[in-house]
Amino acid sequence: MPETKTTPDPVPLMTDQKRLALLEAVFEETPDVILLKDAKGNFLLCNRTLARLYNTTPEAMVGKHDGDFGVPKELADGYRANVLAIMARGETEVVLEDSRNAVTGEIRHFKSIKRPFKDAEGNKQILVIAHDITDLVRAQQQVAQSEQRLQEVLAATREGIWDWHVASGRVVHNQQWFRILGFAHGELTGHVDVFSARLHPEDKALVWQRLRQLLSGSEEFYRSEHRMVRKDGTVIWVLDRGRVAEYDAHGAPVRVVGAYVDISDRKRHEVELRQALEQAKSRSGD
Repeated sequence: MPETKTTPDPVPLMTDQKRLALLEAVFEETPDVILLKDAKGNFLLCNRTLARLYNTTPEAMVGKHDGDFGVPKELADGYRANVLAIMARGETEVVLEDSRNAVTGEIRHFKSIKRPFKDAEGNKQILVIAHDITDLVRAQQQVAQSEQRLQEVLAATREGIWDWHVASGRVVHNQQWFRILGFAHGELTGHVDVFSARLHPEDKALVWQRLRQLLSGSEEFYRSEHRMVRKDGTVIWVLDRGRVAEYDAHGAPVRVVGAYVDISDRKRHEVELRQALEQAKSRSGD
């Protein structure tokens, strides 16, 4: 007899009841705020995430407005004006906005997708899905504050900062880097060749030797006292330092960062001191 092959039982389709239960679970348990508002900007539906934020229940929010749950009037009026305007335009928009925790008073930051549509009777409604980005916003604020503090410190220490992308030769500088050389911020193009062109001809070979030692890994840090030529042609002495800040997957340097400072006064004092010592020795020899 020929071999009989059995056909696997088909996977049973999810019933409408199960599908609805799944959607309800997602709606209630998602950490994102989900809500539906009517043509007047009042709540038709919301999930527990929003209800917890407003210290109430989803059922208690129906037919009411944000201002009924402790949201400051300015914010609440802004929400209403925003959803009414989006419903009038009839296009989905992404909005960055803030909300207030009714219990703690804490301001939270959200990225909201707002999709307007009409129900079966032609009434305007809007669906809002808001993702809490408070941690991201605070992290960005901390970075900005740290950057501001760093710039203040650098301004006080008069350091010229450089960030060199080795492969492309692109170099990013702060304002002080240009100022030391007598240029306006951004007056020179950001390329390593521009830096090289400002090196004193007698020091250029030694500076590049030191940089190559850093890139090759034979030196962990780059440090160089050398001369540079300012925009007006005058020569200054600088102390330049740097290190590799980023490597690729093969261990090759990707970025080198560093800073330099004008040490012309120190060099001049060193020369004056050396001349004074020589003169003192000469007089004592007489």
